[in-house]
Amino acid sequence: MTNSIQHRFFYPHPPKDVWEYLTNAALIAQWLMPNDFEPIPGYDFQFKTQPMPKFDFDGIIYCRVLEIIPFKKLSYSWKGGPGNRKITLDSVVEWTLTSKDNGTELKLVHSGFKELEDFNMYSIMDAGWLKNIKIIDTLLNKKINQLDFSCSITANISIKEAGEGINNVSVWWATHVTGLSQNLHDVFTVRFGKTFSTIKIIELVPGKKILWHVIDSLVPLFKNEKQWNNTKMLWEISTENNAVQINFTHIGLTPETECYTDCVAGWSYFVKESLFKLLTEGKGLPRTGITAYIISEGRRYDGLLYYKNDPLPDYTEEYIYLAVKETNGEEVVSIYSAGNYQKEFFDLQQLQGEYFMIVENKSLYQNVPVFQDIISKMND
Repeated sequence: MTNSIQHRFFYPHPPKDVWEYLTNAALIAQWLMPNDFEPIPGYDFQFKTQPMPKFDFDGIIYCRVLEIIPFKKLSYSWKGGPGNRKITLDSVVEWTLTSKDNGTELKLVHSGFKELEDFNMYSIMDAGWLKNIKIIDTLLNKKINQLDFSCSITANISIKEAGEGINNVSVWWATHVTGLSQNLHDVFTVRFGKTFSTIKIIELVPGKKILWHVIDSLVPLFKNEKQWNNTKMLWEISTENNAVQINFTHIGLTPETECYTDCVAGWSYFVKESLFKLLTEGKGLPRTGITAYIISEGRRYDGLLYYKNDPLPDYTEEYIYLAVKETNGEEVVSIYSAGNYQKEFFDLQQLQGEYFMIVENKSLYQNVPVFQDIISKMND
């Protein structure tokens, strides 16, 4: 016997607007999880979040688009497990949109939960869907968020802990931070190799609001290398049901911004995963490299991109390196070479190009070895 999660929501907005938050990968990331969704029947995509080992879940949700009726219906498979492509949860998510009372009724049916084996995951996801879908209403109703990227987290912490966590950028954003980030008018610089942002705190209302202003930046993977200049990052802190809610908005990061999709994926990770982990578990997940990915024959592999003049990262022998030849934003389009990464034997002077990418040598696709799959990009 199987169970299904069912919820209905009403939004005072037309189906077209609600549909965008179900089918646009960048918008989905604002209320759900980082993803590589495309609204194409038969398309395989993934959601990624924190692993939950005690529930035999490795943090990756494998999906395939099953049906699309524009502005009316969307369904996709939803599969997960402990890792190595072993599937213990095999379910289907279905969204139905109906025009009603000058707005839209949205119905969610998540079916396929085995009554006994999936009981814990069913309970977690039932509460999770209810919480996350409400965020769509917030995003639709806040005019600023229809353009500027925004996301939020909620944690059982104090107002003081929220502010202190946000300000401590080196333990949740980047490992390479210089300057001060605690008080009004402080200036700090966050670096990922050649990529950097110099930020000034221009407004600080303790326990309520923090506003950062980007006074200089460089994002050399994109044509517009200065696209972050004069944008702002707004942190709004409030309490809700005995918990603290943090709303983050990158003012000026809009769908028209060249790096929008890649930057949204980055912010979703740093705010919803790294900062959240810092606030709830005491340890964030800052990075030295830039989030990047490479696609071979439709198969996507995620990793981190490093500038060759930076200190070498620490990885085990289970990772491979790619000498990057060409990128399109944060997508690695072609490579010079690839090999097993061993820090003690890795000679940067022999490496072609300015960047190298590190990818876990772990098969994500059945009977497709990662290394052999990726080296095909050497001929592109």
